[in-house]
Amino acid sequence: MERSEVLEFIRRRRSHAAILLSSWLRHPDVRLSYANLASANLARTDLTGVDLHASNLAESDLSGADLSAVSLRRCNLRGADLRDAVLRGADLRAANFRGANLCGADLVGARVGRASFRGARADALSRWPEGFVPQARGVVIEGAV
Repeated sequence: MERSEVLEFIRRRRSHAAILLSSWLRHPDVRLSYANLASANLARTDLTGVDLHASNLAESDLSGADLSAVSLRRCNLRGADLRDAVLRGADLRAANFRGANLCGADLVGARVGRASFRGARADALSRWPEGFVPQARGVVIEGAV
């Protein structure tokens, strides 16, 4: 299956996207940079180490996904559901997380330079890179007084 065919399949059959990607990503030459995966259901998908830079993942369900060491540089993650997602060591530089749900997400060791977090939501279980102050970057901490 060609890259364009896979992306079209994901857009049309979002409920099967996680299953398709899990098997397709085992191919060593897979690159999903600049892909349009807006509103895709990628919940609980293992995307470890995948190159997704400059992709559109707006409004996507990435809850519980393993995004460790993933390149999400310059990605549009506006309004994405990243609850309980693991983003350890991910490259998040210049990514757009506006309005994203980061409750319970683990961003320890992630590179976040120039990423936009204004209006993103997080909670006490969310974990951040060393020295990162979420409120100073516009993150709304749910349950904070």
